[in-house]
Amino acid sequence: MNGCCGAYVARFRHLFGMWTYAGALCFFFHEIAQPEIGLQLASIASLDSAVCSILSAVLDPARVVAREPTVATIFRRIHRDEAKHVRLSRHMAAELAPKKSINSVAERTRLGLAGILARHGAALECLGVDARWLFTRLGRVPDGLFRL
Repeated sequence: MNGCCGAYVARFRHLFGMWTYAGALCFFFHEIAQPEIGLQLASIASLDSAVCSILSAVLDPARVVAREPTVATIFRRIHRDEAKHVRLSRHMAAELAPKKSINSVAERTRLGLAGILARHGAALECLGVDARWLFTRLGRVPDGLFRL
């Protein structure tokens, strides 16, 4: 993690602790908004790929949710839909924005999401998901996310 993103996380954690959950969500979505379409698409791809990571962890066969057929079916459908968003937005982002900027936006987006979800680590643990492992995974942009 470079200094810029480290400062971002520190700022986010500081502000997050001072706000209500709704305020923190507003801050998060404001922070991931981008003025250029290519960077906005990078933010969307990064956020949706993080959601796919969360759903993969929750749907692991050893987890509680996988043993609940109705819930698992709904979550798998959401997972497929999010994966489609990732495929579309990552290709367009890679074509429209500089790679260095894309990676920075993607990292900030994923770190911000991990910060939002940090309050819910215990709930993830109840579902059998190692929250620390998941938050670490969310904080890292997957290799090749924006590679065409």
